Amino acid sequence: MHDVNQTADFLAWAGDVPFLVNWQPEPATGRGNMTFKLGDSDFLIAWAKEPTRFSFPMDAVAYHGLQSFAGRIANQMQLAEEAEAAFSKGPPI
Repeated sequence: MHDVNQTADFLAWAGDVPFLVNWQPEPATGRGNMTFKLGDSDFLIAWAKEPTRFSFPMDAVAYHGLQSFAGRIANQMQLAEEAEAAFSKGPPI
């Protein structure tokens, strides 16, 4: 379990796809920065192949728990990436 008030590095999963996550809280602003990067380049359809940073309210992250919150974001972004890949592929012929 990670403390939302402390800097943390950990893994978040979207199904079988691992993402390296860095959490940098900024208590003075009440927000924190969460950076995701794909943890295994073997996954061809995955988001965050380059570091991708988001800012979130610390109280929202604390409500869900740091690990759970990161997992939810990773999963939602991965589902969006897979949907976009399927859409751009076009209908079967």
